[in-house]
Amino acid sequence: MRILVTGGCGFIGSHIVDELVNDNHEVVVIDNQSANNDVFYINSKANYFNCDINDYDQVFELTKGVECIFHLAAESKIGVCIENPTLATKTNVLGTCNLLQAAKLNGVNKFIYSSTSAAYGNKNSPQIETMDVDCLNPYSVTKVAGEDLCKMYYNGEITEDDLRGSIKKLQDKVDAINVSIDDLSKKKEQDIMTV
Repeated sequence: MRILVTGGCGFIGSHIVDELVNDNHEVVVIDNQSANNDVFYINSKANYFNCDINDYDQVFELTKGVECIFHLAAESKIGVCIENPTLATKTNVLGTCNLLQAAKLNGVNKFIYSSTSAAYGNKNSPQIETMDVDCLNPYSVTKVAGEDLCKMYYNGEITEDDLRGSIKKLQDKVDAINVSIDDLSKKKEQDIMTV
C-alpha cells in the first residue's frame, strides 16, 4: 500500500514511518523540517519531500496514488502558537484543509488525523472524545478546527461556503486570543512601570 505521512521526520511521525516500512508499505513523507527539533529522523527506505502542507499544488501531486494518509504535520509548539496564532492557523487549519481536499480529489481511502489532548483544557484524566472542548490557546483551537474539517469531509458535508465559514469562525477566535494576549502584555508593561 502507498501511504503518505506528514510530519514524518518528527518523533511520533518517524515511528509511524518505521512501522509502515517494516510492514513493507511504500511510504511517502512530507515534512518541511520547520520544527525547532534537535533531530529530524529519516528512514532510508521511505521517500522524503521537503514540502510545506500549505503548498496545495505540491500536496495535490504528492497525494496522487496514495491510499492512506497519516497527518501529523503541525505547528505544535504552544509558545510559538501564542506568539504567532496566524502561523498556527495557516499550518494547522489551512494545511489540514489542503490535505483533505487533495485526498478527496485523488481518491485517498483513509485519512488519520493526529489531534491533541489540549482540546480538553485542564480537565482531569482520563480524557475521552465525548468530553466538551475547552481550548485555552491558539494551538488547541486550530487542532480542534482541523478535527471539525476532518468530520465534515468524512460526512461528505464540505462545501466552499462551509470552508469559508469555518475559517472565518476560527479567525474570529484567533483575533480574540490576540486581543487577550495584547491586553496581558499591556497589563504586564503597566505592572512593570508601576514597580
